[in-house]
Amino acid sequence: MDDQQSTDAFLGWLGHKGAMGGALTSIMGWALSDRGTATIGILIGLGGLAVQIYYKRKQDKREEAQAVRDQQEHDLRMTLRQDGFEARAELREDANGG
Repeated sequence: MDDQQSTDAFLGWLGHKGAMGGALTSIMGWALSDRGTATIGILIGLGGLAVQIYYKRKQDKREEAQAVRDQQEHDLRMTLRQDGFEARAELREDANGG
């Protein structure tokens, strides 16, 4: 895992914790009937959720790009393998006087 992925993973985790902290703060604010605390909690929760969504999307795009690269590599390996089988068959035919 490179530094960018580590940073993204950490910030995604931090966003999740922020969302949970905001939710807890808003619930506590509501329970204590303090509108200011509830409003701050809601804003913190929404901010944390936004961070979490942003970094989850980045992670999904990276994973999708990796899947495409893996499929391309697999296709290339299969093509080379098939070409190798065909080349060996031609060599055998030539060796047998075909």
